[in-house]
Amino acid sequence: MKGHWIWPQGSRVGRARGGRAEMAAPADIVFLGYYGFGNFGDDLLLSIAHRLLRRRFPRASLAVRTDRSGDYFARLLGEPVEIVRFGARSRHRLLVHGGGGTFFDYGRHGPWARLRGVLGRPRLSGERRVGLGIGVGRYDPGSRRLLEDLPVLADFTALWLRDPQSADNLRALGVAPPVRLGSDLAFLSEEWWQGGEAAPPVSRSKRLRVALCLRDWLLPDGRDLAAAIAPAVARLAERCDLTLVSLEPERDQKVLAAFSSLPQWHWRPERMGLWEFAEGIAAHHVIVSARAHGAICAAVLGRPAAILEIEPKLATVHRMLPNSSRLLPPQAAPEILAAAVEELAVVDPVRIAEDVAANRAASRAAWRWVEERL
Repeated sequence: MKGHWIWPQGSRVGRARGGRAEMAAPADIVFLGYYGFGNFGDDLLLSIAHRLLRRRFPRASLAVRTDRSGDYFARLLGEPVEIVRFGARSRHRLLVHGGGGTFFDYGRHGPWARLRGVLGRPRLSGERRVGLGIGVGRYDPGSRRLLEDLPVLADFTALWLRDPQSADNLRALGVAPPVRLGSDLAFLSEEWWQGGEAAPPVSRSKRLRVALCLRDWLLPDGRDLAAAIAPAVARLAERCDLTLVSLEPERDQKVLAAFSSLPQWHWRPERMGLWEFAEGIAAHHVIVSARAHGAICAAVLGRPAAILEIEPKLATVHRMLPNSSRLLPPQAAPEILAAAVEELAVVDPVRIAEDVAANRAASRAAWRWVEERL
């Protein structure tokens, strides 16, 4: 019977012994990812994963691994969940990895740092471990995280990968868990956006409305992204109405300060929902994005995106959206970015919908495959 291992509701506290109740058992399901840090993309992925697993196991007890408070997740998910702190040694029925690209490390570390990382971070264990829309990136030589991540990657009961490059990267690591290629979890838009349909079109006046979904980022030439793109933003401002959009304002302070003269739209989970923030993005004709879920959500909402390739996964997102996005270097000349925005503004909405439908179908099939293995 599907879900037979999930404890019945109300069974998590044992019978009284000697006049006192036993300690509550660990939560059935734990969600693991970059959660609780005010990042819209990761909050969106957690919300979708929660809906899928709650529907699959309606009586399961749920937890999130994080260092943040439970109030954050109660607001986001619509129900209280338990908190599992980093470093906990508990064992659970099911571990659910999400959060997109969580397996990678571009940093370099010496031997002592690697040893300290392995010895100092005990990991959770579970009867089953699944990944939903996971990206596997590359690990630089001497990576501390690689030693931590290899046993986790080998432990998956079912691993849904979001893109072919992740599958290639996983094979290069020499681990072979059961894998299904799908797409990003956010393409299951029926789980978070008005039935999954595109937002109504924005009427066109003389000036385009363009959302700049930027972030703090240091480029290889040593410049901040904000400094590198400033001339192109100035050029766009001559002919477009711009809004600076931040998916993680706590970590975007430099770019927010650099473009403080522009109207700004920030993800504030303490006072808005996913829909409300998405509606702010949908109020534009074109999105210029240096964040993966800025471009993915734009497509779901029916908006094309100019994607700034500040890291490899942005190129991956462009390959997901070949008809509705353009890939540009972050140092693109002002006239190049301006031309791309004008070109994208006239993309047929049908082409955007085709991109989204292909990714949605891949993600739905991947979820069915994972669900069969729960």
